[in-house]
Amino acid sequence: MSTTTSTGTAATSPSAWGFAHRRAGSKWPSSLQSARRPELGDQTPDTTAGERVLRFALASLAVWRLTHLLAAEDGPAGVIAKLRRQAGGGLLGELMDCFDCLSLWVAAGFVPFVARRPADRAVAWLALSGVACALQRITGSDNEQELDLMVERGGGHGMLRE
Repeated sequence: MSTTTSTGTAATSPSAWGFAHRRAGSKWPSSLQSARRPELGDQTPDTTAGERVLRFALASLAVWRLTHLLAAEDGPAGVIAKLRRQAGGGLLGELMDCFDCLSLWVAAGFVPFVARRPADRAVAWLALSGVACALQRITGSDNEQELDLMVERGGGHGMLRE
């Protein structure tokens, strides 16, 4: 994959040159390091600490919002409420009634957005769920939800021990 420059010399494109050298097993020259695509497990050099904090904050808010929608709201046109009624008292129904339990499952879907390295994924998973639970307690809607559930089901919360 050579191209001719205006001076008449042959220039090799970085992608073609890189492909040939990767096949030969040699490392990338320092002049092409910025053109190299990062592997899945790499921390990308263009991701700053501020961007990682922003990603975590956005994912935390998204986990809280989605968990709150599934556990405490009727949803658009009552779709979530219908799903909750159909789930009944089974495992899925109890999961949808427990904000803390549901936040663990919802947070699992946001882990790849926050953590790229396998070692960071378990910590990010628990941290996202923890922030969602903290936000739920700060907003005060958790106490109202548990009271509604106790009245609706005629007893205490089935998933959490007091």
